[in-house]
Amino acid sequence: MTLVFASVLSFLTGDRFTALMLAYSPGNVAEISLISLSLGVEMPYVVLHQIVRLFLVAAGAAAVFRWVKR
Repeated sequence: MTLVFASVLSFLTGDRFTALMLAYSPGNVAEISLISLSLGVEMPYVVLHQIVRLFLVAAGAAAVFRWVKR
């Protein structure tokens, strides 16, 4: 899923595929940021997307649990 999403966004926006792949891949922010640093990819871009993804997953999980609890 990440591969397809990163490919489509790279085609549409012209951003680097590697940066998009790291930005949307599941994993810990620390490890992903180290990988982006070692590959020479825009680390702030990748870390920002990772943090937003983390908050969206946490908020989505809380909403689903409240809905299931009803």
